[in-house]
Amino acid sequence: MTMNRCEIFHVRRKGKLRWKWRSTAGDGASGLSEHEYELFYECLAAARKNGLTPTYPGLRLEQPQRPVWVTAARLPQRPAGR
Repeated sequence: MTMNRCEIFHVRRKGKLRWKWRSTAGDGASGLSEHEYELFYECLAAARKNGLTPTYPGLRLEQPQRPVWVTAARLPQRPAGR
């Protein structure tokens, strides 16, 4: 089972931001949310409830395999001979 991806985007209504999602399935079918959501999280949850995997430019919505701060380059080097 593959999940369709969707993009979350904002629209301006009367000076306020609202959130919507749009999807494109593998077969070319597209979809657009019927509702505009006041909160980003509400839009995210609605997309997931519809079986979609949401994306948003510049935001990581999936947990990394390991914490970003744990990298070999950032670990302190041990002095030689210990």
